Amino acid sequence: MMSDNNKLALISAYYLSRFDREAVADLGYSSFNEAARSIGKILSVKPKTIQNMRDEFDPYHNNKRAGWYQRTLAGSRKKVVRAFQDLDKHSLQDIHGHGGTYRYYRCTKRLGPCSQKYVQEKELAEQIKTNLQTVAISDDWHSQGLAQIEQWEKELKNNNASFVQNLEIKTQENDQKLNKLVDSYLDGTIEKEIYLVKKEELIKQKTDFNRKKSDFGRKGISWIKPMRTFWKAAHQAKKLAVSNDFNEIKSFVAEHGTNRRLGGRKVSWLWVGGFKIVGGYAENAAVRLADHNFYSLEKSDCFTLSG
Repeated sequence: MMSDNNKLALISAYYLSRFDREAVADLGYSSFNEAARSIGKILSVKPKTIQNMRDEFDPYHNNKRAGWYQRTLAGSRKKVVRAFQDLDKHSLQDIHGHGGTYRYYRCTKRLGPCSQKYVQEKELAEQIKTNLQTVAISDDWHSQGLAQIEQWEKELKNNNASFVQNLEIKTQENDQKLNKLVDSYLDGTIEKEIYLVKKEELIKQKTDFNRKKSDFGRKGISWIKPMRTFWKAAHQAKKLAVSNDFNEIKSFVAEHGTNRRLGGRKVSWLWVGGFKIVGGYAENAAVRLADHNFYSLEKSDCFTLSG
């Protein structure tokens, strides 16, 4: 396997071949020999190796050297050509001219050979950060949103306390009516047919109260915690959108995104959970999610009682 330094040497050789003496001058050297010696020293690669690599690329570029025209270009060289042929001079300088590490990406070719070009890590990172910005919220919105969520939580707890108290009163009244009905029937003060009809009505009411208790236990304010978690995650997206902590960015996208793809030199994924609802309108997320939950609770009669 080719070492990282040899990969950098190969890219440097491609750069020297493609941009010829202009490349030598831009790098601050007076000749190809000086460039090869200096780059070789930096990368711990023999200068002759860099010159030979440059000669391999020469037949494919418009310069006065014939190069190794009699050789078939090796696979590693073809990869370099495919990866960097669309980059301008300054982009190539950024890759190798400052002695840094380079990375570039392509599709995984899981379905067979792929002709798609590579994409630089810098460009890929910018695409990812741009996607993060579509669901990011500002510091102000983060603080205001958390304050609003806390207010909703307090209001819901107060409403729920009233709801539980009212439901308990209704349940007790129903039990009392049912007991009186049974006593009246046993005392013979009401007919059997009337007793059965009234009993069925009271049992239906009690069943309805039990259903509301069950619904309340499942719904209540259970949506507050995931909303708060989502809001904090949306604020984290804002921080990651200006960060170079790629491990954190990777974890965030893996947790909140699915169907992650790289194709046509473009990265994409589908947001899940609250981010799927938000899309590019994160700053309105808390209000819209809260409205949705309040609407659902009202439709289920969680805050109203009748009868």
